[in-house]
Amino acid sequence: ADASSISNVSRRRRRNDDSDSLDASFAGSMIDNMARISEVLKQLVQTSDNDRAAARKNREDDQLLARKHMEIQQLVEKEQRIERRIADLRDSINEYEEKFELSQKPFYEKII
Repeated sequence: ADASSISNVSRRRRRNDDSDSLDASFAGSMIDNMARISEVLKQLVQTSDNDRAAARKNREDDQLLARKHMEIQQLVEKEQRIERRIADLRDSINEYEEKFELSQKPFYEKII
């Protein structure tokens, strides 16, 4: 009975050792997986931060572009007003020149 009980204890110890080694292996595997998951999560957070920064930069660029577009539009309108004013002044100068030339002619030529 002693030999058989020693053999049973020995088998139980081996099973326990095998079970402990499986538990340790499983725990090690879980730790590795958790480390990988943690790394992936860090990368996702970094990517998300980068995406947010890029989106913010795009919004800022869009706002700047809109402001520049408005400034250009205002300059174009100002240029058009200046061109119209120049055309009006040229017309006025031409009228005065015609009146001046007419005033320099003798009276009888003005009638004709």
